[in-house]
Parts: sequence; structure tokens; C-alpha cells
Amino acid sequence: MGKHKSIVTKYENFSAFSGSPKQCEHHLLFGRGIRQLADDDGIWIPLLDEEHNASKKGIKFQVHENPAAEKLSKMCGQLAWERKYLADKLASDEN
Repeated sequence: MGKHKSIVTKYENFSAFSGSPKQCEHHLLFGRGIRQLADDDGIWIPLLDEEHNASKKGIKFQVHENPAAEKLSKMCGQLAWERKYLADKLASDEN
């Protein structure tokens, strides 16, 4: 299976934080071997490298190594997946 469109944002070419042209993708599922599931389900957001894991200003300005940002991004991914799942389920129930 290939990478799917993000279910979190329709603006896949722009950072979810700054709106600048994206440099990378932050997967909202964490753990070994899980990245492919995030790709398959579209559970990712576009970011700049410095917003993701390469900030020169310190970890509080990036998602990785920042516990609060990591937890919030997990919640964001979970809510986006649940919204899509429920929308798909309601659509299939109507048919």
C-alpha cells in the first residue's frame, strides 16, 4: 500500500504550524513499525525540519523530544482517525 493523503489537513504542502512550504512529514502514530500504518491511514501532518526534530532553538520549538507536543500530536491523530472512521461508517450505513 502506498502513502495516502493526510486525513488531518487538506493543506499537505504547507507546515501545519507555520504555513511555510513543508520539508517533512510528522507521523502521528508512534512506535517501531507503526510509520507504515500512519502512512496507510493518512495520519500525518506536514512540517518544517526545525519544527519536526531539527530546531536550533531547543526542543521546546519542535515536536520530537517535546513531551507536551508529542502527546498533543497523538491526540490530534487519534481524533482525525476517529472522525474519518465515523464518517466512513455513516456513509456505508446509508448505502
